[in-house]
Amino acid sequence: MKKPPELSDLEYCLYLMSEDDPVLFEYFLSYYLQKFTLMNLVYPQIASELKGYNDHGYKHVKNIINLQEKILISNVPFLEEMIYGEGDDIQEDSAFNFYELYLLLSATLWHDVGNIVERFHHNEHIPRIEAKIQHYFVNTEIKDYVLHIAKAHTGSDGVRAQINLPVSGYCNEQIFCQFIGALLRFTDELDEGQNRLNLGFYERFGDSIEEHQKIFWEVCNCIKRILPEPRESQIIIDVNIKKEDIFKDYLKILNKGKSEETKIRVCLIDELIFRINKINQERIYYMEFVKKFLDFKEIKLNVNILDGGDTQSMTFSFNDQFGYDQFWETVDQLNPEILLPGYILQLRR
Repeated sequence: MKKPPELSDLEYCLYLMSEDDPVLFEYFLSYYLQKFTLMNLVYPQIASELKGYNDHGYKHVKNIINLQEKILISNVPFLEEMIYGEGDDIQEDSAFNFYELYLLLSATLWHDVGNIVERFHHNEHIPRIEAKIQHYFVNTEIKDYVLHIAKAHTGSDGVRAQINLPVSGYCNEQIFCQFIGALLRFTDELDEGQNRLNLGFYERFGDSIEEHQKIFWEVCNCIKRILPEPRESQIIIDVNIKKEDIFKDYLKILNKGKSEETKIRVCLIDELIFRINKINQERIYYMEFVKKFLDFKEIKLNVNILDGGDTQSMTFSFNDQFGYDQFWETVDQLNPEILLPGYILQLRR
């Protein structure tokens, strides 16, 4: 079958791996029914609930799956052959089996649905939403795997908190559950940038967005590209920022809705480096669970400062030794703590 346009390459691989096996094909159908239901009944409600935030619906899910594909196809030969080869006589190998792909894709569908209930601790509400359409899973065991992997995408140590065993057995296959949870977390974090925004909406109706949410839109708009390069063991991030916008400050609410809620003013450049540092911290966390795949040793950050017709470009490598503090120790000309009287960088407050 020629790949339908509504299926991503990874979803098409799931189909190809199941098309000649009635038992496996039931898993593919269950995945497709989950996707169809969430796209039509749940994701639009998330958009309504999170008005003013960047996308947490189907566009976000598609972005994550595309990132997962970029990471996986460089490390799983039979997936790469399915996507770019002829697709004939392709044999599954031990690197990544059908059930692991099913779990990764299904958990990606579910990971943000709890936002319908509330933004904070939204992962804890995933089972509540799932309970309304639970008949779309093949069995309760596979459902439990999916929901625990989906719930693991938040929290300082969500993978260990939600997934007890690093490796589990299922249908005579090994399932590296903690790796799948870490891969979902990592690709969720990597979906940060301009492609997460509705730029037309922001240009026309940006004034209607609450003040404390504008900082997130502005930072996303600066991030033009995030590209995993598995063969180079790095993540490439390209940033464009106008010189006149570097020190613009925005309201940011910390711990919103909690007793320790705090309001601060944050410079755009500070929030931008804060976000890159957060991605780097997730990279380090992801690396704890990599057992059979190529690692990512660094984030290569390319910063372009736009000044009329001139551009000043700088490159930095965020890694295990270089993060938020090291960046500000290196780049005095962008440091608001040096250039703005009384400003304190947000991770030093």
